[in-house]
Amino acid sequence: MFFGRKASSVSCFCRVLATIKNLKYPVVVSERRMSDSAAAATAHACSGPCTNPVYFTDTYLFNYDDAKIVKVEQQAGAGGDAVVLVTDKTIMHPQGGGQPSDQGTMTYSVDGADVVFQVQHVSKSKTGSEIQHTGALSAGSIDMLRVGNSVSMQVDEKVRRLHARLHSAGHLLDAAFNVLEVQDLIPSKGYHFPDGPYVGMLD
Repeated sequence: MFFGRKASSVSCFCRVLATIKNLKYPVVVSERRMSDSAAAATAHACSGPCTNPVYFTDTYLFNYDDAKIVKVEQQAGAGGDAVVLVTDKTIMHPQGGGQPSDQGTMTYSVDGADVVFQVQHVSKSKTGSEIQHTGALSAGSIDMLRVGNSVSMQVDEKVRRLHARLHSAGHLLDAAFNVLEVQDLIPSKGYHFPDGPYVGMLD
């Protein structure tokens, strides 16, 4: 059973929560919070390039100036070559848990020339140690993306806030079922994408 897809009072309740865009109270991406020391421990408990998930410390941190490039790759695709950057820290949330990834930009200067990297997708590596930012350059060239360079990150605030509200609406529905002591339906999957969010329940 997938609420948000069927015309029942509960599904209507879910759709209202999942599509509202002007909530007047703060909504978080996740209830999990990591201290700076815990995040740092996570980042350095791996071999090779790895990323400190700074996004766990503050849902509303949209700008960050303390990250360095640790890996640069090019990936061939149907739409042309894409660039993948891994940084030692990031405020950009990767896709996961039913939630789409952040979008945004990374910027810095090399020899007086501006470099602007448009982040179109964020994902975790197979090992989970790297957070990969995939996108394209809108200013500068691939040879200007150098390991060790410091970058400034800017998250698309409008997109982040929408994703946070959709994700929180799914958790709110789970909480409502717990409060109502509904025991014959078990949450199985959350889909928090703007094109049709829902929470799946197993009966």
